[in-house]
Amino acid sequence: MIYIVSGYVRHGTSAMMLALRTGGLTVDYDLRRDEQIKAARDDEHFAVNAGGLFELSRAQVSSPDFPAAHEGHCIKQLRSGLTNLRARSASDPYRVCFMRRDYEETRQSQEAALGVRQSVEQIRHVVEHCLGIAYARSDMRVTEVWYERLRENPEREMLRLAVAGWPIDPCRAASVIDRRQARFVRGVIESGA
Repeated sequence: MIYIVSGYVRHGTSAMMLALRTGGLTVDYDLRRDEQIKAARDDEHFAVNAGGLFELSRAQVSSPDFPAAHEGHCIKQLRSGLTNLRARSASDPYRVCFMRRDYEETRQSQEAALGVRQSVEQIRHVVEHCLGIAYARSDMRVTEVWYERLRENPEREMLRLAVAGWPIDPCRAASVIDRRQARFVRGVIESGA
């Protein structure tokens, strides 16, 4: 089994990777990706992801043994990285945690963190397209987790993953979800704060 955290950029995928690692799942990533992105994006006003990004390097993803080299572990694959994975047997599928988030929160978070400007409709189209492909594949078992719900009740959401077959201690996993890390939340952005 290969465990995958996926979703759109700024959908809480890194928070989920941190939680899964804390809950006992081995997560594979390259620390150099954190250093590269933090050097390019962090400034005195905005730290992109204080806990890390948990991304693989381009070399790891383009390796001939990808994703088989990560058997039994968890990796992060955003958008097309998820939908372009090699086929597996339906009897030994990928287990996918697909993170979702309010599209307006996503839009504003992307603009602040990455300087990227996209419309809500563009974001929605990509998310729904990727989810549609993932659900259509017989080699993927998808569990959707809304970032808002994870922030509100991390114990419940981590328990949902454990029940869905993720080998984690849900209480330990939930212990690292910090709702203060989410700077763009619907109640705040609607008020213009």
